[in-house]
Amino acid sequence: MTEQRNLGGKGKGLDWLVKNQKLGYKVPRFDGIDISFSQDIQKQAEIAKIASVLSGKPYVAEILPEQIAKKVKSLTARFGKQAVAIRSSSSHEDGNHSFAGVYDSEIVDAPSLESNREAVMKVYQSLNSPRAIKYRAEKGIKDDEMAVIFQRFVEPDFSGVVFTSNPSYPRDLTIEFSEGRNKVVEGTGRTYIVEFDKKRGRISFKSESCDSLGVDVMVLLDKLFREATKDFYSRSEAQ
Repeated sequence: MTEQRNLGGKGKGLDWLVKNQKLGYKVPRFDGIDISFSQDIQKQAEIAKIASVLSGKPYVAEILPEQIAKKVKSLTARFGKQAVAIRSSSSHEDGNHSFAGVYDSEIVDAPSLESNREAVMKVYQSLNSPRAIKYRAEKGIKDDEMAVIFQRFVEPDFSGVVFTSNPSYPRDLTIEFSEGRNKVVEGTGRTYIVEFDKKRGRISFKSESCDSLGVDVMVLLDKLFREATKDFYSRSEAQ
């Protein structure tokens, strides 16, 4: 659990789920690097910009600041050899804006201190990626700060993204998902789309690909829609 630390938007969502497990949600164990450490990364990024100007060639920091490296070492010891998801969790994620696919998250199947360091660095580097800078500009967000979540990875049957308030059709809750690991954010493989009219309480649209899904999956989706509408009505996105 996150206790009194600030683990960003996703961290807030995970804390909420932990506090409301009576609703039937099972939350894989998680911990993370507080959002306050983002300042060290931002300083490092500024130095990299200066180095790029002085050298005349792109320069990207590839070594974690000392205090963050210590946190990664501690978290690596805590989570051991189990597969772990190292997730972006900025201050603006999973709030008023989706940020789905904007920042990077990494699945580390064979965790080690080196592989976890690399994954954490990728998450932090995505904070200043052209994709992230463009997205924030489009949404009128001046800047952002990044926390990093370590969470035990559970191999999924299905995974995807739920928009509890569809950006294009706010009255609809929309889920886009795929079999196995999440291909929606990556934009690869076959995906399924189902929309649920929150006011009428029924499915209003499903993609043709859904015809191949079994009845049990559709029943499960209907249950998910009703629970998500009730529990996350004001949130824009959940994964």
